[in-house]
Amino acid sequence: MAFRWFKRRKKRFYTHPLPDGKPTVTMAYNTSSTSIHISWRAPHKSTIHGEFLGYRISYRPREKADDDFKEIYIRDSNVDDAFPVL
Repeated sequence: MAFRWFKRRKKRFYTHPLPDGKPTVTMAYNTSSTSIHISWRAPHKSTIHGEFLGYRISYRPREKADDDFKEIYIRDSNVDDAFPVL
């Protein structure tokens, strides 16, 4: 599995202002042929506007089209767990 960052194409509407900052990926590597480990640093507090609700991670297999992605939501801002994705 190789990593490839892609831009989202779906339009979203939110009732809360989105953060200006983004998490910084500090480490990403394969743990098997079907899973990855990702570590990140939270966005700087000055870039978060209002209540921080968690993280959204978008992913897709490399051979799939850019718009054929899935998302998981991590509601806890202090994440240190594994999240199985099927």
